[in-house]
Amino acid sequence: MRMTKSLALAALVSACSALLAFGAHAASIGFVPSSQTVAPGDLASVDVVVSDLAGEIVSAYDLDITYDDSVISAQSVVLTSALGNESSFEAFYDSDLSTSGVVDIAGLSLLSDAELLSRQGGDSVVLATITFRAGDAGTSSLDFVFDAFNDIKGSNGRVLDVTPESGSIGVVPEPTSAALFFVGFAVAHGAIRKGRATTP
Repeated sequence: MRMTKSLALAALVSACSALLAFGAHAASIGFVPSSQTVAPGDLASVDVVVSDLAGEIVSAYDLDITYDDSVISAQSVVLTSALGNESSFEAFYDSDLSTSGVVDIAGLSLLSDAELLSRQGGDSVVLATITFRAGDAGTSSLDFVFDAFNDIKGSNGRVLDVTPESGSIGVVPEPTSAALFFVGFAVAHGAIRKGRATTP
């Protein structure tokens, strides 16, 4: 009886240690660049990057990215072939911009984990490049939605523990020519007054 309890306790401690060691590392997902400022009407692009993989792979993903549609509007999505070549039937990809304020991207690899590790073979994977058009002045955050329908899968189809990092796009109007004229006039006027004050 004592031997059975000892073995059970040892097995429990071992399992807990394995879980703690496994949960100690979390990949992250964010935007590159993480923040930028553009003028109204300009385009701004961001890469969606999974990093800190530490030997893990990305085998599938389904992600919603939210943004403030009163400040920016999503124009296009280019999905990378990080999960395989779609034309060679190695992967499937999809994106959807039909819901205002949301960019939906998804990918599913048909390659083996070993093939994906050979292809991705690094600490980070770029999933997509999203291009936005700037609208009215303001700042829009870029945020990931993780729920029952949105996640990233790694080896053996396991859902990865991922830490999301927000991004932002600021829209700042460029100074008008009239504003620039008045600034220049004020600087010139100040220089003239300073020159008069130092004249004997």
